[in-house]
Amino acid sequence: MKLLVAVLTVTHAYACSCGGPTGRTAWEVAGKVEQAYPVIFEGTLQSFRIEWNFLTAKPGELVRADAPRLENWADYFPRMLATFRVSRAYKGDIGSSVQVRTGLGGGDCGFAPQPGLKYLVYAEALKSAVLWTSICSPGGWLGGSGVGALLRHLRKERPAPDDLKPYRLFAIRDRQEDRRRYAAATGQICGQVATATPIDGRIAFLPTTGSSLYEGRSDVKSDGKFCSERRELLHVLRRPNLEHA
Repeated sequence: MKLLVAVLTVTHAYACSCGGPTGRTAWEVAGKVEQAYPVIFEGTLQSFRIEWNFLTAKPGELVRADAPRLENWADYFPRMLATFRVSRAYKGDIGSSVQVRTGLGGGDCGFAPQPGLKYLVYAEALKSAVLWTSICSPGGWLGGSGVGALLRHLRKERPAPDDLKPYRLFAIRDRQEDRRRYAAATGQICGQVATATPIDGRIAFLPTTGSSLYEGRSDVKSDGKFCSERRELLHVLRRPNLEHA
């Protein structure tokens, strides 16, 4: 009998750090990011899955542990592949559906779209022509307050008065309102496990559109009752980089 032992080593740790075009007003930034990204579209998540060469390796095959050092690191680094149904394309040669890669989440800038919601997606192409997006990319959920100027600029509409004003910090009330509307749009699952004995455990919620390493979980109370966690607002709260006037 042969025994193969694989040892995985992590050579680098990465945290998400965002940058990008800057400007004095939201309208100015909207024009800059439109020029900076080769693919821009509105779309709804159809499916997603994990891509990682470690998961598809054959018995005895060596798997690189120093992927971040490689020029083609995207071929080795774990990531999510999201397929969007395109409702409106602004830039790029794309059809009715498009596949975009992103991180897994948990610190690698991964963008986690939710099924049933429509998003404005700005994607960039790597050397391998693979499309990428992240929480550092412009855009986000169409119901969020941070995409208005972007949409108006892309749709060739007239700017709103606030689009031309000197930038002010994202108000706390805006964040709270976005969180409230996002929670209402994504919903929450509550129920009760039918049992005659006390329970001490957790329930996982797996979407039908795919699976990831960061699925929602909920503690089950002793009486069997549970509720799914509210989805965090990450990407939808971020506005493009703006300079203070």
